[in-house]
Amino acid sequence: MCTGTFDGAGNCSNPGEQIHYPGTATAVPFNTIPSGQISSISQGLLAVWPTGTSAVGIGTDELLLSSPSNSNLNRFNPRIDFNPSQSDHIFGALHTQRGRFIDYRLIVGPAGQRTQRSSDYATTVGWTHTFSSTLLNDFRFGYMHRIGDRTPYGAGAASPTDFGISGIPNCLSSVPDTSGGTRCGTPGVSISGFTSISNSGMLYEPASTFQFGDTVSKQLGRHSIKTGGEFRHYSTENHQPTGVVGNVSFSGSQSGNAFADFL
Repeated sequence: MCTGTFDGAGNCSNPGEQIHYPGTATAVPFNTIPSGQISSISQGLLAVWPTGTSAVGIGTDELLLSSPSNSNLNRFNPRIDFNPSQSDHIFGALHTQRGRFIDYRLIVGPAGQRTQRSSDYATTVGWTHTFSSTLLNDFRFGYMHRIGDRTPYGAGAASPTDFGISGIPNCLSSVPDTSGGTRCGTPGVSISGFTSISNSGMLYEPASTFQFGDTVSKQLGRHSIKTGGEFRHYSTENHQPTGVVGNVSFSGSQSGNAFADFL
């Protein structure tokens, strides 16, 4: 990129736009990096990145992309009511829900796909006993369990080693959709002046709630007295490691141009 002109030696008339060989003051003629000097890692990443359908100018960040998404949710909520006597009413209810949401971060394809899932189930049991026309007891028991997880973008389809990046360890083999921890996602890249393709961390979060309560109601003439208690226990685990596939950034500090640093 040179908004000015090039002289016969290929130097840009605007020194601030001149690209140099990394770590040197030697100018790259006509700001054109020889193909043999472009990193194989950069070439691998460019192969999966989206491209525009029309040119808007070299070095211009003008890509507009509407990333698709897909979601589904399944629920099942049965309930049973039973009256063993005129004084007793017992009910039981079950709630189950499974959901999945798929979206993409600029890369529309397996290397840019992220999956978020939730699996919930809950049960409630109640027993109401009428001692008399003025005295009633109401008992409730409930339990809920939920598991939510989120994969990094590209999990199951890509890993840093696919692009020639070494030194980033595999993620845990128990992480879903990662082929035993060997394909944990596409590395994130941030280039100054361009839309970044970052990759967020994964998430695994199980949670459960256990509770029961009892209430006694008494009618005394024009007055109603109610007393009772409730016990509730809530527990959760949050596993949210970041940087499992690496995120690298380029600012132009080596060549004078951020995209040239990336190449």
